[in-house]
Amino acid sequence: MEVIASNLDKPGDWIKSVLVPFGHKILFGVSGPNDRQMSIEEYAARGLARFYESAHRHLDERSHVLDYGDLNADAARVLGRHFGLREPASDDPDFLRVFSEYSKNPRKGFEPDRERKHRELTGSAHQLIERFALQPYDRLLSLLMPDADYQGYTSPRFQS
Repeated sequence: MEVIASNLDKPGDWIKSVLVPFGHKILFGVSGPNDRQMSIEEYAARGLARFYESAHRHLDERSHVLDYGDLNADAARVLGRHFGLREPASDDPDFLRVFSEYSKNPRKGFEPDRERKHRELTGSAHQLIERFALQPYDRLLSLLMPDADYQGYTSPRFQS
C-alpha cells in the first residue's frame, strides 16, 4: 500500500505511462480507450501486481525476499553476506547513516510513514489494492520463510 500511496502522491514514470497516447502500447499490457478509463488507483494496483508477479516468476536460489518494513542494518548485513559483499563494521557511520536518511532526499531524516500512507489512501484505493495486488504480494512474501537461513537475523514478522 505504501508504494501506491507514494506513487499517487508523487507519480513515478511507471504511473505517468498511463498518459501515453492511445496508439502506443504501455506498461503492464494495457493500451487503448477501455484501459484508459480505469482510475489511476486501479492502474497503480494492477501495475504493482504485475511487478510482484514478475519478481515471483524470476526468483531463484540467488534471490532473497525481504519486506521493506524489515529493512534495517541487521537485515542489510544478511543481504550483503547473501550476495558476497564485504560486511561493514558494526559501528561504520556511513553504513548506519543510510538507515537514518530519507531515501529520496538524504538531507531529510527518515521518519516511518507506513501508517500515515495507509490512512491517506482512499477507500477505493484500498479495495483495488486488495483486489489486484495483495495476493501477488502475499505470494512473494510467502518465500520469506521463518525457518530459512538468515544467518542470525529473524524478521520481526516471525518474532513472538
